[in-house]
Amino acid sequence: MVRCAGGVASRPAVSDTIPPRDVRVLYWIGAIATIGFALAGFLIWRSVTVEMIEPDDAQRQFAEIRARLSGAEPILHVDALGVVTRREIPAAGKAPKATRLYVMAYLAPEQRLVRADVPFWFLKVKGPGVKYAFRDTGFDLERLGITPADLEKFGVCLLLDETRASGDHLLVWTR
Repeated sequence: MVRCAGGVASRPAVSDTIPPRDVRVLYWIGAIATIGFALAGFLIWRSVTVEMIEPDDAQRQFAEIRARLSGAEPILHVDALGVVTRREIPAAGKAPKATRLYVMAYLAPEQRLVRADVPFWFLKVKGPGVKYAFRDTGFDLERLGITPADLEKFGVCLLLDETRASGDHLLVWTR
């Protein structure tokens, strides 16, 4: 309530202070944001598969992928201490353009094979979403010190082929 010279007046309702046109704009912004989050969630959900698999079958799948990559050497190398080294970034425009990032991880103790297939544009647009998509693979761009812009310069390549002491295996490539 507000006191005034002529008596007591009530405050205007909140809905009376926001013009109807502005409320509609807020509704549209909310609807668009909700659709965007739903689309990102759907893309992440569709990009990751997990299956239980025997170690020999997993290694066979890794060998098939490596054979398709024509014996290419990985761009990144992670040593036993976790130190990452990488090849020099090529000059712009020399590498074929990558359109997708693939991650295949075998988690030996759980005998679980995780595959992620992410459109390259999604890497550049949705940093946190990509991190969530790769959560079960052990693949982390920040830990490896590489950005989507770096990946774009490398183009189509074998990014990482890492086998850990635990028996876990991580293979990352672009196509």
